[in-house]
Amino acid sequence: MYKTKLLLLLLLPLSLWSQPKNNSPNRLSDCDSLLSALDFKNGIDCVKAFYNRNPQGPAYEKLLDAYLLAGDSLSAWKLVRIQDKKHGASRPQYMIDHWHLSEALKRKGPLAQDIEDAIRKNPYTIRSAGKQLEKYGSIQFAVSLYEIAESLRPSLNTAFERAQLYAQLGQFDKQYEAYLLAITQNKGSYNSIKQRISQNLSEDTEGVHNTAIKTALLDQIKTNTDPIFETLLLFVYKQEGDYEAALEWLMVKSKQGDFRPGEFILLARTCERAEQLALAQACYDFLILHYRKTTSQRWLNEVLLSQLKLLEGMQETEKAKTLVSDFSTNECNPCFQWELYRAEYYFKGSDLNAVAILELQDALRLLRSTYRSSLELGMTYLTSGNNLLLVGHYDEALLEYARAESKLGDSSEGDLARLGRAMCAFYSGDISWSKTQLEVLIQSTSKSIANDAMENALLISANSVEDTLMEGLYLLRAPMLLEERGRLQEAEKGYIKLKPVLIANEVYDDVLYKLGRVQLELGKYTDAANTFLELNSAAGEGMWKEEGRYYRAKAMFLDKNTGAQTALEDYLISYPAGLYTEQARQFYRTLAL
Repeated sequence: MYKTKLLLLLLLPLSLWSQPKNNSPNRLSDCDSLLSALDFKNGIDCVKAFYNRNPQGPAYEKLLDAYLLAGDSLSAWKLVRIQDKKHGASRPQYMIDHWHLSEALKRKGPLAQDIEDAIRKNPYTIRSAGKQLEKYGSIQFAVSLYEIAESLRPSLNTAFERAQLYAQLGQFDKQYEAYLLAITQNKGSYNSIKQRISQNLSEDTEGVHNTAIKTALLDQIKTNTDPIFETLLLFVYKQEGDYEAALEWLMVKSKQGDFRPGEFILLARTCERAEQLALAQACYDFLILHYRKTTSQRWLNEVLLSQLKLLEGMQETEKAKTLVSDFSTNECNPCFQWELYRAEYYFKGSDLNAVAILELQDALRLLRSTYRSSLELGMTYLTSGNNLLLVGHYDEALLEYARAESKLGDSSEGDLARLGRAMCAFYSGDISWSKTQLEVLIQSTSKSIANDAMENALLISANSVEDTLMEGLYLLRAPMLLEERGRLQEAEKGYIKLKPVLIANEVYDDVLYKLGRVQLELGKYTDAANTFLELNSAAGEGMWKEEGRYYRAKAMFLDKNTGAQTALEDYLISYPAGLYTEQARQFYRTLAL
């Protein structure tokens, strides 16, 4: 009996523990299910329990919303009236709730002037008050309160909040003035504001946002010496594709004694990507003309090199010759890359005979005596190999590539040496070995040489599936080598002759692709567009499908063909994240303007 009673006593607390003491929720969010089910009586009672514990906590907003959702506007008004009387003096957002509901229900309540007076007494409450007014759509009232608060306490730094409100009012001039003020108040906001400006800019340089931000920036620059605003103005010009305006601005600043080589170089790169080659050339010309004005000329090597390559691509032969003759070693020192390319330029501009080869080798040996790092030595051997390949000295080229590889090792430059060896084997006729080496290289190579330099590698590795004897590749070698030597007109004729011969061969799409690229480089834009159109049909799902669409659109753009915009739209829709999306967008923006 004793044991039975003891057992009951032990079990009794367990049974009590297993039963809930009450049904009250533990969290405010537990009330949501009741409100969602439109059980307003229990839902409101649930929220009230939390509100009574903490009247200034989140339960107040939820209770107000619950009353309004239930259609009980009178209880909502009574709630905000009580909240305002108890806490409105220190937290004006409660007064705003009271004011708004009183106005809506036509009941006696605080006036707008009362809210303004509260902000004047305590300007530091403006952000919470402003958010509450924005919630009710009283945007202009919120703006006026921000202006009052900031006039009393400039250290509040609320320009950013004002800017967002001006945007809702469509007051774009004030919006961007406030954004620029916000940058002065907090430099950390620069990137965020820059992104917002970028999102608002249109392709129309005279659009409302474009005009407003440029006006605000120009006004700011007149009185503020902080270079951040000039940098932002250049960004705006570039974003809207007005590169000419950007260049003019940089030139004006240079004449005022503010010479910025880095900005000129960045602009030139942007112009090149947008195929605005004349403007890119103008950027480089200005830099080269003014290089003597700077004590530091570390950028000169890069500029000279870029300008020469640009002039070559534009076939500005006389200007290119003047550049290499005017800027000898003494004019740019130390400038290894410039000197190396300059020596190669002289070689490629010659008849490519034995004398020219000897002169190039002498120039490269002289460079080796001056520049002694592994990278520099390796690059001289790589240059030597590339040019020996062009004249058909394959055995000598292979030796130079091997020397280059030993100096350059496992690097992107070393990959170029390995690529050179494989291409050397290809042009000399050992296509099988070349293909094997190229397939390995494609898998492991750095992305830095994965575009133009690797196109031939991809072509060779991809075209021996059906044509196991590689007859198509054997025939393709001759015009490809002519193209490598810069003999573009002869290369074009060679590719055209191969079209009927290889029409049934798997390399036919490659012939069309190479022909189109050569025609594009020769400025035969109409012919190039037609060739790429043919490629689009021939390539099917082949590897030149994207390239065919892009380069056709590019050729039509350069040819000022009325169908260019449609062709660009077709490419951008088909390849929204393609290899050439950025360039295509820049072309499209230019046409839109």
